[in-house]
Amino acid sequence: MEDLKKRKLIACLFSLIYIALTAVIIISCVSIFNNCYFELFYVSGTSMNPTLSGDPAEADYGTTDNSLGAKNALKRYQLVTTHYFEHDSSLKIKRVLFLPGESFKVENNEFYLYDKRTRTFGNPLPKNFVPKECQPGYSKNFPYYDPEDPDSKPYYTLGPKEYFVAGDNWYSPSSSLDCFSLGRGIDISMLVGVVTKIEGKCVVEDGKVVKRIPGTPRYFLGVDY
Repeated sequence: MEDLKKRKLIACLFSLIYIALTAVIIISCVSIFNNCYFELFYVSGTSMNPTLSGDPAEADYGTTDNSLGAKNALKRYQLVTTHYFEHDSSLKIKRVLFLPGESFKVENNEFYLYDKRTRTFGNPLPKNFVPKECQPGYSKNFPYYDPEDPDSKPYYTLGPKEYFVAGDNWYSPSSSLDCFSLGRGIDISMLVGVVTKIEGKCVVEDGKVVKRIPGTPRYFLGVDY
């Protein structure tokens, strides 16, 4: 009887050790995955106003998914962190407006996809990321087109790994550098991460976050059209 109790106790201890080791392994794997693919960021500047605040006293901060899978699965209107050039050291946060391979134009702030088969533009794409009160007093247009200029086209075609991005601040054409001012899209190799959520506010001093104030998470999932 005593031997039976000892065997049961030993079996129970081994089970507990096994469960504890499994939990440690899972937690370690999750931690490694998060450290490798997920990264905290904060918003700076005014290019994403009014969607996101870049005020150093109450800047939005959140998480990006930096995995290649997240970049390859990008949807229209998702937010990304990106560089514009190979040696561009500053990190920008922008919204994806057009996807690889698409032909499009922006006319009077409206987005149109071009159908090469019918050689026509469809109806404007819906967009609700720019609040009505934030509509600009000028019109965003892209690309440059002059019917009398043989070198210009009424639409722009993105390459197989090229995205067209811009900020949400449509108050001023000089609010920030983006694809409208660059006159081209950006390669997927320039994308750093895909914004998964905004977690709260933070205080930034000398380019460093000195305080975080968690809030209600805001998710940015994009759309399929």
